[in-house]
Amino acid sequence: MRNAIRAVLGLMMAVLAVLGSLGPNDDPRPAEVEVSSGSSH
Repeated sequence: MRNAIRAVLGLMMAVLAVLGSLGPNDDPRPAEVEVSSGSSH
């Protein structure tokens, strides 16, 4: 079960990063995008 949760969290983070990169409209929390980018790298 924990694996599924981790997978979902990872997917959500990836989607958030992509949305933040493509949609500058979602600029209320750039810190999250930064953290996602660092984790991805």
